[in-house]
Amino acid sequence: MTVPVLWLSFIAVKRMNVQQVQALCDLAETAGRATLEVRKQGFRVTDKADRSPVTEADLRAHRILVDGIARLTPDIHIISEEGELASLQTRQEWPRWYLVDPLDGTREYASGGSDFTVNIALIEAGRSVLGIVHVPVSGETYVGDVDGGHAHVRTPEGGKRGLRAGAIGKPLRVVASKSHRTSELEAYIERIEAKFGRIDALAFGSSLKFCALAADQADIYPRLGPTSQWDTAAGQAVLEAAGGVVWAPDGSRLSYEPRETFLNPSFLACADASKLASDYCWAE
Repeated sequence: MTVPVLWLSFIAVKRMNVQQVQALCDLAETAGRATLEVRKQGFRVTDKADRSPVTEADLRAHRILVDGIARLTPDIHIISEEGELASLQTRQEWPRWYLVDPLDGTREYASGGSDFTVNIALIEAGRSVLGIVHVPVSGETYVGDVDGGHAHVRTPEGGKRGLRAGAIGKPLRVVASKSHRTSELEAYIERIEAKFGRIDALAFGSSLKFCALAADQADIYPRLGPTSQWDTAAGQAVLEAAGGVVWAPDGSRLSYEPRETFLNPSFLACADASKLASDYCWAE
């Protein structure tokens, strides 16, 4: 069954209120504290069917988020990386839903690093319209309201700092994954260097790559390799609310309409939505 366009339009304007967003942030922070507790106690890393790693921290954070979100907004369905995935036919009937990654950056987490996050995104009509990215180690929580055009960081003390992606200058600051470097990515960086000259290469893990662009710490983030929708949706919302953009291979916006697979195509995130994908040797 296809959801009528008018119904989607009605849902899209029914935005989350401040109290609901605050409650979602609280849930992300509670899940983040649970991941730190598990790491302090010790844990095992096992492989799922798709050969991606999972720990008790992923599962504990999943339970906290899914149970809490269901109580907060029982009318909105939830897709979590660690939960049962609804069929395409079922998802096509949902006007909006959450995409949750209870622990993004499990490899970084397992190695004792700090670049892992808890991600919550709200999807409406194929768009990520609200993103929450919590960083357990720093205690910071990034929040992006795309339709409201507002993004901020919530500090561990409860304060707020506004986010606005900066104008792109020289040298071009290119952020890449700490653990997913490919020959295709290296070839792309060579093309960028040929066009822009010297670049500053920066390394971040998990969805912090999107947050780095939103916080004016980097300019572009190319990803030429597999990611899942729950890896990107929250970070994309934070970046786009701060004035950035995420392009699919054809230069359109990276989107989240229901489809058979949860895998994303390659994408390029940019801190300045006024730019063209072709400006950065993308979608040419």
